[in-house]
Amino acid sequence: MGNTTHLWLLYRLQPPAPAALSWPWIAALLKRLSPRRLLPVLADPDARAAAETQARLLGRRLPDAMGCRAVFAEGDPSPAQAAGEVGSRERVLLLPMAPQSGVGAEALVAEARAALGGRGSVSVIPTLGPGLLLEAQAERVRAALADLPPGVAYEVIFAASAPVDAGLAAHIAAAAGLIRPHHLAILPAQGLGWRANTLGRRLRDLGARRVSAVVVVGLDSAIDTPALRHLLDVALPAAARAAGIATVVRARPLGDRPTFIRALLAAVAPEDEPIM
Repeated sequence: MGNTTHLWLLYRLQPPAPAALSWPWIAALLKRLSPRRLLPVLADPDARAAAETQARLLGRRLPDAMGCRAVFAEGDPSPAQAAGEVGSRERVLLLPMAPQSGVGAEALVAEARAALGGRGSVSVIPTLGPGLLLEAQAERVRAALADLPPGVAYEVIFAASAPVDAGLAAHIAAAAGLIRPHHLAILPAQGLGWRANTLGRRLRDLGARRVSAVVVVGLDSAIDTPALRHLLDVALPAAARAAGIATVVRARPLGDRPTFIRALLAAVAPEDEPIM
């Protein structure tokens, strides 16, 4: 028992942020209602399933004495529920998966720490700063840039469904060696249009400046869901074409990168064991 290491992939399944909604009456309604009451109705079940799949796949790569699970703020299992399985001498590693940076990630970690109390040894796997996790983020950007047609005029858009810390995009851009401009933009809420959305406005601005290609880097999660794939692979390219942008290249999810898996394995392995 005392040698067990628990890896918690921390997620927050939440309804769309009111700031991302273009219908004023819906935004006003969401501000009045409790997020906890709305959560079972509006949370994306595809996101939960994808998170649980990611945890299972990673768990198969870990040594037998290590466990990996998705833990959901205000969900099942919540940090409080998962904490009940942790012994007083065991190790818990926390990795915020969505949102990936800023206040959202800090809140997830704080909630998990509070649930654990003084139980076990608790540490956080940093998603920014030097290390393999940041390199995995940069790697996916460089792979997307390599898919662009030679000589094309392009810009990079970091996109999320809710506001994130601008520092995340800046860290990834620096690590990837970006020399072209990059932007932060908010994805449209599911079922709503692109006209008043910040990403829609950004695409129209780039089209007006005759930028012919964009590289889109999603920041919502390390994994794909059916809804996210439709948004980024179908709806976004259509909106870009309508704005006069011929080429859209999407950076593949962080969880697809071998470097990401190696980073997590390195974080959970005992210090005296080499990482394969």
